[in-house]
Amino acid sequence: KYILLNFVHGRLIIHLGMTGRLRVLDTPIEPAKHDHIDICFNSGRFIRYNDTRRFGSVHWEPTGQPHFLLTTLGVEPLDDAFNANYLHTVCQKRKTPIKTLLMNHKVVVGIGNIYASEALFLAKVHPSKPAHAITKQEAKAIVQHSRACLQSAIACGGTTLKDFQKADGKPGYFQNKLYVYGRQKQACLICQTPIEKFTQAQRATFFCAGCQGAMPAT
Repeated sequence: KYILLNFVHGRLIIHLGMTGRLRVLDTPIEPAKHDHIDICFNSGRFIRYNDTRRFGSVHWEPTGQPHFLLTTLGVEPLDDAFNANYLHTVCQKRKTPIKTLLMNHKVVVGIGNIYASEALFLAKVHPSKPAHAITKQEAKAIVQHSRACLQSAIACGGTTLKDFQKADGKPGYFQNKLYVYGRQKQACLICQTPIEKFTQAQRATFFCAGCQGAMPAT
């Protein structure tokens, strides 16, 4: 999940880590404790990088010299290359759970934990279903709803569950549209079945047994 800023002689590669955020500022202000980098423009505006836990990073990629961080990445989820044929083909070779596969940046980039849970709910696919068991129709639905979730989240300015802020310092509001993520024990908005939560690949996973079926047998 890299942010790329293109310049004449190359581009900046920014990874926000867990707590990194960027703010666009019109006038200089005193840096706060966890403000680390200012990217200044001739217009007088600048972008300030803040990272409390310092898990993020900033890199420079000269033109014509692909950075090693980007060479192994999969397709973009909003690009035409991410389609039912691609996902179904990739799935046939994997036994990993479909949600884990969706979050593998070597397969597709940018589908995080929240959006993977939401997309699979809308596609009516259980997050623990083995990737190789995904049908062509299910792959089509997963692609469709992954795109829709991301586009809706972008329109809403992202998802603020704790401290996420947009570039203008304001929170996003996609969390108001979540169907399953963070809603354990609450009634499903579609079928009223209580939302369940379990840990998958060290990440919290949410699903509805009524809409997505029971946990697949292992």
